[in-house]
Order: sequence, then structure tokens, then C-alpha cells
Amino acid sequence: MAFCLLYWHTLYPGIGGRVEYGDSAKWQFLWAIGGTPHSTGYPLYLLISRLFGESLVWLPPYQRISLVSLAFGVGSLLPVYLITRQLVASPLLRLAAPALLGLSMTYWSQSTEPEVYTLAVFLSSLSIYLLSRFIAAQKLSLLLLSLCVYSLSFGNHLTTLMSMPAFFLALALSPTRRRAVVAVILVLPLLVLFGLGQYVYIYYLSHQGGPYLEYVGRDASVSRIVDYVLGGQFKGLIGSTYLSPRLFAGSVVQVLRITLQDFGLPLTLLLGYTLIANLGSLISALRQGRCQLVNDRSRQDGVTSQQIRWLLVVAASGHILYAISYPIHDVRVYYLVPYALLLPVAMSAVEEALTSGFFANPRQGRLLVVVGLVATLSAQLYLGYKSLKLFDNPIDLKAREIVSVLPEGASVFIDGSTDYSLSRALWYHATVGQPSKRLDVKLAVDAPASHYFTISDDKAELIEQSSGREVQRIKLKPNGCAWALYNCGCPR
Repeated sequence: MAFCLLYWHTLYPGIGGRVEYGDSAKWQFLWAIGGTPHSTGYPLYLLISRLFGESLVWLPPYQRISLVSLAFGVGSLLPVYLITRQLVASPLLRLAAPALLGLSMTYWSQSTEPEVYTLAVFLSSLSIYLLSRFIAAQKLSLLLLSLCVYSLSFGNHLTTLMSMPAFFLALALSPTRRRAVVAVILVLPLLVLFGLGQYVYIYYLSHQGGPYLEYVGRDASVSRIVDYVLGGQFKGLIGSTYLSPRLFAGSVVQVLRITLQDFGLPLTLLLGYTLIANLGSLISALRQGRCQLVNDRSRQDGVTSQQIRWLLVVAASGHILYAISYPIHDVRVYYLVPYALLLPVAMSAVEEALTSGFFANPRQGRLLVVVGLVATLSAQLYLGYKSLKLFDNPIDLKAREIVSVLPEGASVFIDGSTDYSLSRALWYHATVGQPSKRLDVKLAVDAPASHYFTISDDKAELIEQSSGREVQRIKLKPNGCAWALYNCGCPR
């Protein structure tokens, strides 16, 4: 409840978001016009955002979609707590893991603006929690339920593929491995259909001919859909850092910088230690053939807890390796799933240090841990609120200003490569933001627009195409970049 109130109080004001304004703005109108986003399509998120958009009619359209992120941002904290509870006996440390995640800058921002990532954290953490319960209880129903949630997550964000090694590890660790493998093989066709079948919705939207069908286009062929789903829009980016030592080193430094911003130095070091230490112990166990659970007695001796930690770090490692390979400016959001999976492991390492004699004085050790957690959470709360509580939205105001001077039925084009954020804000106002004024925002592939923009020095002129008459002159910021508007290719 506390996080629900905090996130509601710090919702991003109006259209867009902090990390990638244009993408967030896009989600706020796609549900209303039957549009498609960038690759890989995100059909599950499209369906959920449409449900929220058509149900919460008493709220502004932009806020309805922001609440998708809020709902799953709060909801994801529960499976993180449940995972931690399997590894940690201390009530304080059990609560610390979801609290640290919920107050981290990146997670907090994604829980208060329209994006797919809190849903990704929810589905990933829930599927891994159910998988960890399978390891502890050895019930096939838990394994199959975990696989169902996992296959559902394919419709939201395909980076969920990076968690797949954890499922192979869970099968390898199971004393009833043969029975479990047979069960998985029997249900595999249904799971594949359940996961990839969600992308039929993208095919359907493409053939409905909506006004905004990014990359996939209208009446897309099956091969075009496959290319779209597999990330064809971003060919050449994924994996590119592994081909360049300089890019790879830069990505590793970026990971450290992002984690430091989210958690501070002590917790960053702890997360790194738990990741490396548990991967090392897993490799050592595999070499010695000691990783398989053999009887109930071994589970009571703590082997199960160690195997759950291995499961978590293997799932997190896949996501980290993918994020490092992808050199984009908003890559920080790709580390949310690893955060959710590694924080429980970090809290178990803290408890192990407290109970294993690591501290010469156990009482002082407990006091140090409490002070460290309180200090970290307090710093997260102060810095997060200071940074994320915003009161104005200048891009939204600029879009409203442009809409106010355009005549009814006008068409306008702003090149997205020049000002992606403002162009998507205009799309919002042309579709759901200004129902009383019918506008047509053009894509690059469309016919010439009736209005376009020219730039000179610190001003932008809104021009009527047919007459060449200036409709409005817009004052730009001093550097001229924030509202860099671009004409549609029409003759000046």
C-alpha cells in the first residue's frame, strides 16, 4: 500500500515519461487506434493497455496507461518478497529486498510512467519464484505453472528468453528429472502456442490498417511479422558490444554506474559479490557432480537454498549479458529483472554473514546491517523523490501549443528522428488528447502534410503547405535542440 501511494503521488505528469519520452507517449495512444509499437511488438502489453484504456474512462487517457506500470510495479514486489522468504529467516531482510527494489531510481521511474518493464519484472519474478518452489517441493504442478507464466511473458518482452537457462538448471537439479522432462516435452507444443500465439494479434492489427503501424506496416506478410518480432528494426545493435573491446568496456562501466545510481556503493559491491560467488560455486559443483538433489535429508541441510540461489543468478546473468550487448541510451531498464532476482540472493548473503561468525561481535554486526539498510533506503527515498516528482511537462505544453494553432482537419509532420518526443506527443493529441479537433499526424512514408516546420537559429516556423503562409513562429530554447523541428520534405 505504501508503494502504491508513493507511485501514485509521483506519476509522470501528462504525456510521455522520463527515460524514453517518445516510447512512453506512444503507449498512451496506441491502445485507442489499434496501432503497433516498435519491434518486437509487445502484444500482451498492447492487450493489457487496451483493457486499462477502455475501462478506466473516468481518468485522462494518458493516466490510464500509466496505471498499468503502477499496478505491475507494486505487484512485482510480492514475488520478490516470496523469493526472499525462501532464502532468509530475518523479517527485516525479507522486507528489505522488495523495498530496495521499489525505491531504486530506475524501478521507481518505470512504475510511474507508461512502459513494459514492470510487467516484465512481474512475469519474470513470478515464473522464477514458482520454479524455485518446484526445486523445494518437487511438485510437477509448480513446474508446469511456472512454464505457463514464462510462456505468457513471451508476449510482453522477448528478453525473457534470457531466463531459459534457469529452467534447464532446475530440471538438472531435480531428483525426479526424468519424469519432469517427460512432462515438459508433452506440454511443450501448448506452451509454444501459448507464448508465440500472442503475436497473431500483431498480424491482426497490421491487417486492420490502423494509422500508426511502426515498422511492421499495413497488411504485413508472415515473413515481415517474423522479422518484426525478431527485432529486425534494430539489426546490427544487439550483440554489437561483444565485437568491440572498447564498446564492451564502456557497457561494463555503464552497468556499474547505473547500479551505483540505483543502490549506492555498498549494495552495488554486495550484488556483484553475490553474483560472482554463486556463479563460481555453481561451476565448482557442476565439475564435481554434486549439484543434484538426492534425498530429503540433503534438502534439510540447506542444499535447496543454495540451489535456489544458483537458479536466481543463472536467470539474472542471462539478462545482464543481453543488456551489456545492447548499446542503447535507455539500457538501464534492462537491468530491472536482474535487480529483482539478485536482491534476494544479496539479502541471504547478509544473513549468512550475520550467522556464520563473519562479525566478531554479532550484535554490532546486526546494528551495522540495520544502519546500512536504513541509510540506503533513506537515500533512495530522498534522491528518488527529488528527481522523479515533477510538476510540469514542457514537451506536452509545446504539443498543445502547436495543436491549438492548427486548423480542423490539418495534417502535420515532424520527423521523429529529429524530435521523436514531440512527434509522439502530437500523435497523442491528434488521436486521444484532443477529440474536439481532428488532426492527421503524418508518418515519413505518408503523403506530404498540409503543414510542416522550418528551422532557423532559435525559432521554428509552422508553415501552411498550399500557400506558404506562416501560421505560427515558435520560440526555441537557447540551444535550438530541444524543439528541433524538421520539415516534411515539401518545397520551401
